[in-house]
Amino acid sequence: MKRKFAAWVTLTAIGVAYINAAPLSAQQSAPGAVRVDTVMVRGNQRIPEATIRGGSGLQPRTNISAADVQQAIRRLMGTGNYSTVQVLGEGEPGRRFALIIDVEERPLIASFGFRGLERVNPKTVRDTLKLEDNRPLDPDVVLRTESMIRDLLARQGVQVQSVDTVLTPVAGRTGTYQLTFAVREGNRLAIADVEFRGNQAFPDAALRGAMNTKREGFLWLRPGRFDRETFRTDLQKRLPDFYAERGYIDFAVLSDTLIIDPESGKARLQVTVAEGPQYRLGEFNIEGNSRFATDQLARYFTSESRTVLGLPFGRAGEREQGEVFDRVALTSATQQVQQLYRNEGYLYAQVEPVLKRVPPAGPREQARVDVTWAISERQPFYIRNVA
Repeated sequence: MKRKFAAWVTLTAIGVAYINAAPLSAQQSAPGAVRVDTVMVRGNQRIPEATIRGGSGLQPRTNISAADVQQAIRRLMGTGNYSTVQVLGEGEPGRRFALIIDVEERPLIASFGFRGLERVNPKTVRDTLKLEDNRPLDPDVVLRTESMIRDLLARQGVQVQSVDTVLTPVAGRTGTYQLTFAVREGNRLAIADVEFRGNQAFPDAALRGAMNTKREGFLWLRPGRFDRETFRTDLQKRLPDFYAERGYIDFAVLSDTLIIDPESGKARLQVTVAEGPQYRLGEFNIEGNSRFATDQLARYFTSESRTVLGLPFGRAGEREQGEVFDRVALTSATQQVQQLYRNEGYLYAQVEPVLKRVPPAGPREQARVDVTWAISERQPFYIRNVA
């Protein structure tokens, strides 16, 4: 009578194997190998038995080890056609012994569909994620698709009530389905208010004016629509630039919170900031330049329309210490000097602004920042004439 070896070899979907076998007979050719007479397949519906057996690499009338079984499972799982694969043994080593490849197939997705997705073009989702028909169901693809739908709608300020997946069998094709993403879009978010915490140098109204995310107004011209990308740019660039122009170069956004009223669809934004000290301009130096004179380069620093100092100069070419430091204008001047070198063939030249923060020496003094342009000119790039 046949005796079934419970879990002689069992492998889960993540490919972990273990052996619990009886002592092997002299038919073994290698440690842990067993002579296998038959390789059978079960659990398959749409994939032929010969395809599974051939894909595993396990052949009857050969000696098969645990390492061979592990490799077989890795091969089968690597096709993406199966959610689980197990290899079991049946019989007695040394007599008649069979391996059973037990598979659970993933559904084959004949096509993808979208229902209820009105404010986003389904083609955008399909093309971006490269959703291909007639492929095994991939749970990661489902998760990425749901996430993209939520993100695209959030960028338009739309709340998502739910995203469900529906598998519809395809007639005449065993194990084949159409996968539909059923979306329930909610109301479009409208920003009722934008509040700030931690700001002392500037009122909320000034900070709201620096942002492109606006509160809804009384007229249709200001719907107060919430756009996640616009809001992210407000936090990462527009607010920092607003403060940097005014000497607050250590400004940081600590947190942001979106509070939504589910009934009205109205939202309130709360932004917590740390302003840091206001810096005045200290010394300004240029190092490493030989191609251009220091005075010539310095003019890019001092002739900004708003000036790096934040206020107009007393006379042309004059640079005064102690005025509010404008980091945004310094960045613009740095880029112009970088371009000056490139125009002269110094394609690999680098102009690096180095800021040294100097704390106030006394209670009546203010923090200042010393600025140095560290220039590495390197060799110019020439294009020789070719005869």
